[in-house]
Amino acid sequence: MTRTILITGASTGIGKATAHLLATEPDTQLIVTARRADRLEELVRTLPCKAMALPFDMRDTDAMEAAVEGLPAAWKSVDVLVNNAGLALGLSPFDTAEMADWKTMIDTNIVGVLALTRALLPGMKARQRGHVVNLSSIYGNFPVAGAGVYGATKAAVNFLSDALRVESQGRIKVT
Repeated sequence: MTRTILITGASTGIGKATAHLLATEPDTQLIVTARRADRLEELVRTLPCKAMALPFDMRDTDAMEAAVEGLPAAWKSVDVLVNNAGLALGLSPFDTAEMADWKTMIDTNIVGVLALTRALLPGMKARQRGHVVNLSSIYGNFPVAGAGVYGATKAAVNFLSDALRVESQGRIKVT
């Protein structure tokens, strides 16, 4: 049985490294997502497994939902979701940070994670299997001067992971 894994933020860093690592697993196909289609296409060409690029911005929930709904039949049953996409902006004291940076972080780090998880969870529940992996940060556990909102977004990811774990009652793994 082929296992389908969707990795967000796969064009660079941890997401790209995760794609390369998971691509070596037997019977695995990868869906890699990020904003930059050119980088995703290059990644897909280098992976030693069946892979497809699915470019969208985590902040654009309409585009995200359309992309997920438009997946070909052989790719629709996502078994593992790796919510890796995220960013840290506005790393300044509360009184000088830019509100636009905060909004971008909140929309990417929280709203995007919620929307994509919500889009894929019904399929996992129907199949009675799945795994949601949410990447967070140490900043979600310990406050750091100038990173209050970033830390709050990562604390939210931690809390949402715990809540989803309780809600799924062991039918869906949450890490």
